[in-house]
Amino acid sequence: MRGAAAFARLVRFVARRPIPVLAGVAVLAVLAAVFALRLQPSASTDTLVNRSSESFKATEQFKKQFGDDAVVVLVKGDLQRTLLTSDLATLIRLEGCLSGNIPAKSIVQKGKVLAAGLDRMPSECGALAKTKPAKVVFGPGTFTNTAVERINQGLGQATSQERAKADQLAAAARQAAAAKGYSKARQDQLAASARKLVAAQFLDQAMRLALRYGLTSAPAINNTEFVSQLWFDPSKGVNVPKARFAFLAPSSNAALVQVRLKPGLSDKQRRNAIGLIENATKEKFFRMQNGQRYIVSGVPVVADALASSVQHAVVVLLIAVLIVMAATLALVFKARLRMLPLALALAAAALAFGVVALVGGSLTMASVAALPVLIGLAVDYAIQFQARFEEGRAAGLAPVDAAPTAAAAGGPTIASAGIATGVGFLVLLLSPVPMVRGFGVVLVLGIVFAFGCALTAGFAALSRFGDRPARPIRKRPADVPPLFPRARERLGRLASASVATAVERPRRVLAVGLLLAALGWAADTQTKVISDVRQLVPQNLQALKDVNQLEKATGVSGELDVTVHAKDLTDPSVVRWMTSFEQRVLAAHGYKAGDTCSQTKNPPEVCPALSLPDLFTSSGQQAITQQSIKSLLSAVPAYFSQGVISPDHTVANMAFGIRLMPLDRQKKVIDDIRSKLNRRPA
Repeated sequence: MRGAAAFARLVRFVARRPIPVLAGVAVLAVLAAVFALRLQPSASTDTLVNRSSESFKATEQFKKQFGDDAVVVLVKGDLQRTLLTSDLATLIRLEGCLSGNIPAKSIVQKGKVLAAGLDRMPSECGALAKTKPAKVVFGPGTFTNTAVERINQGLGQATSQERAKADQLAAAARQAAAAKGYSKARQDQLAASARKLVAAQFLDQAMRLALRYGLTSAPAINNTEFVSQLWFDPSKGVNVPKARFAFLAPSSNAALVQVRLKPGLSDKQRRNAIGLIENATKEKFFRMQNGQRYIVSGVPVVADALASSVQHAVVVLLIAVLIVMAATLALVFKARLRMLPLALALAAAALAFGVVALVGGSLTMASVAALPVLIGLAVDYAIQFQARFEEGRAAGLAPVDAAPTAAAAGGPTIASAGIATGVGFLVLLLSPVPMVRGFGVVLVLGIVFAFGCALTAGFAALSRFGDRPARPIRKRPADVPPLFPRARERLGRLASASVATAVERPRRVLAVGLLLAALGWAADTQTKVISDVRQLVPQNLQALKDVNQLEKATGVSGELDVTVHAKDLTDPSVVRWMTSFEQRVLAAHGYKAGDTCSQTKNPPEVCPALSLPDLFTSSGQQAITQQSIKSLLSAVPAYFSQGVISPDHTVANMAFGIRLMPLDRQKKVIDDIRSKLNRRPA
């Protein structure tokens, strides 16, 4: 009774000042709607994983060190045409654009500079150079060009060293000959012989290296023999790429450019970067001449597309809810101001989402799903209060008196129902998934605002405008039969019989209800749980189609990273353990040396990607020593090594490509990899 009196006093105050109350609620709702419109859609991992979890913390540490998830540009088409034609130079220019750098001037073909200056490249390249969203870009073009530069640089340094050595030996030979009293001609002859000996030794070493690496001419990006020897494995076929380059050339019909974004980008910055990358690949400037085409995919692209679809879903859901609710109220709710409940529900929804925006929240799939639930609850509360108001008006009370009476009669019951519903949604706060917790918070806020709007703005509108007579119901002409008379008659009889049965035999009705509930719970345990990410997003989403094409071409659609911390990663025992660990993981999940991840028969679940051990296993060295490790790391350009090892050699990354699979199977793969981490380096 105290609650009823409190509700009556509040509504009596509202009923005497309807216009100021309506104006105040309207202003708050409009301001909240303005804030709500600023909500940014988000499908990032922090909406799915608890920030306090070990997995989330480890992922964030990895991103800080090696960069965020990669945007993958799939170059779909004959790999030989991509790498052994002028299209390779086009690919180098594209990679330079995506990295935000002016292409290197050392991209030379027979003395002609192939790389265009940034001022001649598309505007997207300028925007990427200005914002620099990429931490590192890996691609076949940059890799080939860097290999050419390093080999030629090494040859130049070796030549300079051999010349200095020849000069020293020639000088020593001349000095020795002079000490013996030989003539000037004899001294020159011995000095020349010393030079020839050094040259012969250098030539012998160069020939051995050339035979070892298949070099028959000076390396250059237009040297098809060199590029073919670098990329393709003739033992597997003329157009089959080497297995160790699967992270860049996974099959004979695909090349990959991986743009690893910088950590810490906002959703807006990430979205802009993805848009620039997508637009750049559509530019005529980067068009391939042999029919290849670009497909931009990867985890950030799918997440961005999902976020955009969430934003679109809000508009679609809001329009659908408005139409359905308006039609239902018009047809069913026979009362004055029949559209008032819908207006109050919209105000409550605006206030709830406005608060979410005010505290820095974002739109997720769950918060969008909360919108129709919230509007339905708000309409229900408003209808119940309005029905009590109409009963008071029918009893002869004036609007100002009918309002507090209705609040006292329905307030406690409706408040109890709202509290019970809110408590039920508060249980969602126990969920480990932030998105689910956000769903519960939005609904609880919505319930509070819906009840408050109905008590204030609802009764203010009814008090001010509730004395207007309702529209007279036009009587149906006698010669016009009612619609579906038999169906309406049968429904009426069925309803009357059901009510009568429930009143006369309550125990039986309750028993039947409990039995049906038990059967429902039993059937629910057999419900199939869908954990495949592809089933959780709209099937017509272009990003989903693209990621399916990426997996078909490469055999993988994502990356699983294992971070290794050590005092010194150049310790041979650590490298041997990492190599052994990588081999054990690959073998346990179906990968065999020399396999391609894109094979259609018995494809492996996990495939090798760019990792620190791969630098040593592909170097051709038989014995790994600390000196050889340091020498190799110093020889690898920092541009590439930063993707696998930290500058201080204390943190390294072992990456594995993983197929897109149901989450339960993916969890088993991850758990198995974690179990193999129990074997620590000696």
